[in-house]
Amino acid sequence: MLRWSDLTSRIRFEPVLGVLELNKLSDNDFLDKLKYYVIKYVLKTDGKFAKYDIDNGIFSRLQNNENFAREKYRLISSLRDTMWNTDEKFMTESEIRRLFTI
Repeated sequence: MLRWSDLTSRIRFEPVLGVLELNKLSDNDFLDKLKYYVIKYVLKTDGKFAKYDIDNGIFSRLQNNENFAREKYRLISSLRDTMWNTDEKFMTESEIRRLFTI
């Protein structure tokens, strides 16, 4: 599986923070950044985001990087548990915004 880059890269000319920079963020800033990445980069189907796309496209790639901080890893594990507490396969943008609040 692919892993998230260590250093900042660009997607469509916009900087995407690498793991080393994400590790330095406070928990709130980290969650805000992840929420932004999900809303900005995960494709929508009929106005909803697929949980599998969020999990595989963002969460798993971050957690597969060996330089990812343990406390951030635990935050994502908590997000993942909360996200999958229902059998629904899709989330609305408002559900995503609620997911990323502490």
